[in-house]
This record gives sequence, structure tokens and C-alpha cells, in this order.
Amino acid sequence: MQKLDGYRPFLHFSVHPRYLRIFILLFAVSVVVMLYSDSGVGFLPSSQRTNGEETLLAFAPVTERGEASVVQIFSGEDVRALGTVVSPLGYIVTKESEVPENPSVRLPNGRISQARKIATDRSLDLALMFVPGAELLPVRWGRSPGLRKGDWVVSPGQLGRSWVGVISAERREIKRVGGAMGVSLGPDRGSREGVLIVGVVADSPADQAGLEAGDVVLQVDNRPVRSRQALIEMVQSHDPGEEVRLRVARGNEAMTVSLSLAFYSIFDALDRNQMMSGETSDRRNGFPEVIQHVIPLSPNSMGSPLLNLRGEAVGINIARADRVTTFAIPAERVMASVRNMIQSLRGTIDEKSPKIGLVLP
Repeated sequence: MQKLDGYRPFLHFSVHPRYLRIFILLFAVSVVVMLYSDSGVGFLPSSQRTNGEETLLAFAPVTERGEASVVQIFSGEDVRALGTVVSPLGYIVTKESEVPENPSVRLPNGRISQARKIATDRSLDLALMFVPGAELLPVRWGRSPGLRKGDWVVSPGQLGRSWVGVISAERREIKRVGGAMGVSLGPDRGSREGVLIVGVVADSPADQAGLEAGDVVLQVDNRPVRSRQALIEMVQSHDPGEEVRLRVARGNEAMTVSLSLAFYSIFDALDRNQMMSGETSDRRNGFPEVIQHVIPLSPNSMGSPLLNLRGEAVGINIARADRVTTFAIPAERVMASVRNMIQSLRGTIDEKSPKIGLVLP
């Protein structure tokens, strides 16, 4: 191996002695850390951490009762969300934007059944589902106004897995962010009409509709686009899933393109902080009021109940927002929503199904 001036051969590389010493030092520190971690000296064993086995054991009286009122919701073989039982006769509330119309569910006893989405509340991203013939244990509802920052809360799952954490912020509104095409826009073009597209997010609605960098958006739903901000506001006035029609110029030609808007989360791949957060919910905004906590739930755990230390549901988990933030809809808003969804079904479900048997305070 050729020896470079001031460097020493190390494996297949030439390394400066100073860097070699740093490498050896870091390696030694890593070994010490692992040894101490394994021995438990100076480090908190994993079983005693916030969601370790010993910690969760202390919350077992709360979680065991809650787990009996939670179902898993599938699309094919994928778990899409959890659901919270609100009636012994098979009625379940869950996160609307994550579940298909006719999902399968794993009940607390392990049985797999078919379910139907029978009503929705888009303002809270909640859905009411019905599992015919199921006999279930409803969650016990509590009151959420007494919750304070630092209070312990529990989120029961299924298959013996639950999580704990604390309330981390005062309850508040999470402002709505509308739908997104998945494009980056250039600056205003002065007196020239339209707005230039300078980039297109892969697999976004814009990409699927065939839009390209260099295209100029002239109109949205037959309304002329006069500025960059105007285009953003026109698009965000629509919700994800809604369709918009664009008049687009490409070179000397003009064309009309229709696309169905996505959630703003399509831009997560361009946001370093959001990428560091891991998986988050697609819909994580547009809620009139949320309880914020730090329980490290995955997006497919939304729809599960948030319990106080008496085992009462004080909310329904609705969105994983970032690495340290989960949102829950307060129990009072969930209960009002469920009542409204039930009311919307009067005259349709009563004639064909047994009484709903809703268990709300």
C-alpha cells in the first residue's frame, strides 16, 4: 500500500495518526457504554424506562381493563388503526381517514370479523363502525377538563401491549391545513399571468396527473391565478380528497388537468425535522381542540382510547404529529360526535339492527 506523508496504513485505508487515536478512543468509550448498559451500573435498565416492562406493570390495573375495549382495524393484512368500543352491541369509534369502508377487525377475544363504516365526522376525523353480532365491553368514559400538564395517561393497545406518558401542553386548537398538489412554486411573475412550477414531489397528485417542472398554472377551477399566494390559498381552500381542475401552460400549449388533492404530509420527505420524527399521521391538523401528550404511539395506533389513572377514557387518540407529540380528541367532543353520528342514522339503522346500546355518561 502506498504510504502517504504523515499517514499510517489502517486496514485498507491511510489514516492520519490523530484520527486513528480519535477512532480508538471512541471505540473504547462505546465498549464501556455497552458494558455499563448491560450491567445496569449508571444507566436505567430498559425495563424501568417510561414504557419498559416494570413501569408498565405498575399501570397494569388500568391497561388491562382498557385493552378489553380496543380492537385492531385491518385493510387486507395491514393494521390501519385501532378502535374504541362504545357499545356492547358492536359499535366502535376510530380515526376516519385511516380506515376503509368495509375493514376487518380483530376483536379483544382474538376473533376476526368484518365491520362496516356507518357514519363519519370529518371535523374530528372520527368514524363510527359496526361489527354485526359482536358482544363487546364498552370503554368507561371520564371527564377531561381536569387534566393538567404532567398528569399521567395511558393508551391501551391489543395483544397485551400498552403505553404510558404524560400530558405535555395545554389543550388548544390545531389549525386546518387544506389539501396539497405536491409542487414547489417559483416567485411571482410580475405582469405575466400564472405561477411557475419549479418542482414536483414524486408520487404526489401533481406527479400522477403528469405535471412537470416548468409548467405554469393559469387557472384553478376556472379562476385565474394572479400570484403565488393566491394559488396556495385556492388549493388549500379544498380538503384532501377533493378534486380540482387546473388550466396549465406548457411551452406554447395549454391543457386542462384534474387531480385529487392529498394531505400536506406529502411534503414530509422534504422536511428534515419531520423526517427525523419517523412515521406520523397523514391528517394531523384541523382539529377544534386537542389534548397533547408524549405517549410514543405509531400512526396505526390512532383510534385508541386515552385513559386516566382510574381507567376512564378522557379522549381518543387522533394523530401522531411528530417525534414527541400525539394528539387526542377530548372525551366530551368524542361523546357529542358519537351522539350526532347515531342521530344521523335514526330511521336507517334502527329498523334493521338491534338497539345501539350506547354507553355514554
